[in-house]
Amino acid sequence: MPSYYSDNLRIELIGTGEQSGTWGATTNTNLGTLIESAICGYVSVTVSGSVQALTAQNGTADQARNMVVNLNGTLTDDFTLCIPPVEKYYVIRNSTTQTAGKTFEISAATTVGGSTPNAGTKVTVPTGKTMIVFCDGFDVSEAVNYVTNMSADTLTLTTPLPAASGGLPTQTNFASCFLSTDGTTAFWGVTGVKTALVATTANITLSGLQTIDGVSLVAGNRVLVKDQTNAAQNGIYVVVDPGSWTRAKDFDYDLEIAGSIVNVQAGSANGGKQFATTFKAGQTLGADNMVWVSIEPLPSQTSQSNKVLTTNGTATSWTSPAAKTVRAATTANVTLSGGAPSTVDSVSLSLNDRVLVKNQATTTENGIYYVSTVGTGSNGTWTRAEDANTAAEIASSVVIVQEGATLGGTQWATTFKASDTLGPGGTAMSWNQLSTTGTIPVSQGGTGLTTIPAKSILVADVLNTLTTLTPAAGQSIRINAGNTAWEVYTPSTGSTGLPSTGGTGIVAQTGTSTTAARTITAATGGSAGITVSNGNGVSGNPTIGIDTSKVVTSVNSVAPTSGNVVVPVLTQGTVQSSTSGTAITFTGIPSTAKRVTVVFSGVSSGAADDLWLRMGTSGGIESTGYVGGSGVAGGTSSVNWSSAIICHINIAATDIAGGAITLTNVTSNTWAISGGTGTSPNGRPCFAAGSKSLSGVLTQVQVLWSAGASFDAGSINILYE
Repeated sequence: MPSYYSDNLRIELIGTGEQSGTWGATTNTNLGTLIESAICGYVSVTVSGSVQALTAQNGTADQARNMVVNLNGTLTDDFTLCIPPVEKYYVIRNSTTQTAGKTFEISAATTVGGSTPNAGTKVTVPTGKTMIVFCDGFDVSEAVNYVTNMSADTLTLTTPLPAASGGLPTQTNFASCFLSTDGTTAFWGVTGVKTALVATTANITLSGLQTIDGVSLVAGNRVLVKDQTNAAQNGIYVVVDPGSWTRAKDFDYDLEIAGSIVNVQAGSANGGKQFATTFKAGQTLGADNMVWVSIEPLPSQTSQSNKVLTTNGTATSWTSPAAKTVRAATTANVTLSGGAPSTVDSVSLSLNDRVLVKNQATTTENGIYYVSTVGTGSNGTWTRAEDANTAAEIASSVVIVQEGATLGGTQWATTFKASDTLGPGGTAMSWNQLSTTGTIPVSQGGTGLTTIPAKSILVADVLNTLTTLTPAAGQSIRINAGNTAWEVYTPSTGSTGLPSTGGTGIVAQTGTSTTAARTITAATGGSAGITVSNGNGVSGNPTIGIDTSKVVTSVNSVAPTSGNVVVPVLTQGTVQSSTSGTAITFTGIPSTAKRVTVVFSGVSSGAADDLWLRMGTSGGIESTGYVGGSGVAGGTSSVNWSSAIICHINIAATDIAGGAITLTNVTSNTWAISGGTGTSPNGRPCFAAGSKSLSGVLTQVQVLWSAGASFDAGSINILYE
């Protein structure tokens, strides 16, 4: 019988007569390494990803055979450790760092050494914890779940011991509370004044962990829920994670809620505040609305005279009323300190009387003051009123003057804005009268008029004095000839309102209130090729044209001269098939051409050869004087020119070539040469650059093979301009 391996620990079992002379080494491995690992072996394994298997080998050391397995690594997802599906105990230590909320499970694999979890039960090992687990070949479970007697110096429970087992409810976040019972369950409660860690600021979902008023909650925290859209959901809740929050045991029926005040312990908006509810005894919890209001002390009343208490719905403050009152208003510049008057506008002032100061020579001194010292000689002093000593308090205010021979009963408003600066070196403050027994003058924002006729126009001929002009149908207004006043006038029939130009033509403004007649004319003698008809527009619209005889293209036989319009034209030659012959020549290139481009498409000779290009004059094709070079991309080969432009070096017999070579005139008969070609299927690009000085004017170009081969494919053409 041959040797084989045991199912559970994968130990080699020697068959009868096997391993003669070597069975001792196998036995030592089994006893001293493998069985020893299974009984007391320790291994540390680094894990990653979402699933990983312990290694499992037959007859040799592996991870899965050890009794104690310490797992470490950083995990960001739920993780499953696969162990062999055989009967075995493990001591598992979870030393990983894992993202909060993710699980770490031990599962049997579908095969020994496999990383696919089977469908059996699994065990969750919390981070930082050690557990003893047992695999029965399919399911993984806790090896110890019952102890009859235990003695320990320190015992830590992962969940609170229930009251039925002699435990107390959790005491986290229940400071200053007392232990109470509803007859069945014990809980921590408070009387009279309740407490909550935080209070809501908006409608929330009543479940799970969340952040409220800047405080991150944990399970067991008490929360005053006061802003639900469905106000019947309001109340004090205990945070549950995961799951729905529960109403606090000391706040879950009407008699506990009615008359209660809740102290909020933390939170950026509500921390330190107290809240009371309108919920009454006899109302139904969860059905009747529970409204909460903040209990807040009044803001400080120091220096808040002549102000009113207002609220924005959440907080109260002292504010100045929109309409302010004063006893009197000044009618001229006054001294404000060390000589303030005791009488203003026939009103004898008393201590703390309020005065509107509006006529100061230094307008930044204007404002609302009160009499801080009654004037007696040089002792009188006025001080800015406390409800009008900031820009925000003065802006948009209306001041009512209560007494005065001249200004009693009037109302005043200021142009001063909240963004302005109050006081010395600040912003000028002016006051405008809103009500008067007469008319409001222009200087104070009025018109100075008692009536304004319908369809009238207000005009000012004199400073700060408005009058009305009422044009009839078809009339207009203008400044009179003396430039001293506005007047109504009737334009003449067909008048445009423009001054006369004294003749016919196109009207142009030549200065302030002056015009002149102008005519469009062609250049002298029409030498620029421009023609104009009806230049003054009298017979209709003027027309401008170009004399076509003056238009010269850059490639015809007429050289451009003064007065001609030059239009560059790109001319395409006649394409020639490159399927036969040893040379292909293009003639008829005009002497005015400044750029010639030779283009190739699918050119081939069926033999390995260089593709050449030569230039020529009326005297013939030239085979010397070519200066430059060509090179194949990647530096595989390069060649200097002498007798021709080398468009491509050594084109393979199976390749075809395509590309373009451009000849650009430098001066006289000297030409610059640049361009490139590429081949297929070998894909060898070749670049060419150089120059050639011809013996005469360029009139022709010729394409040929360096070794005299014949063309057998493709086409060639030229473009010139």
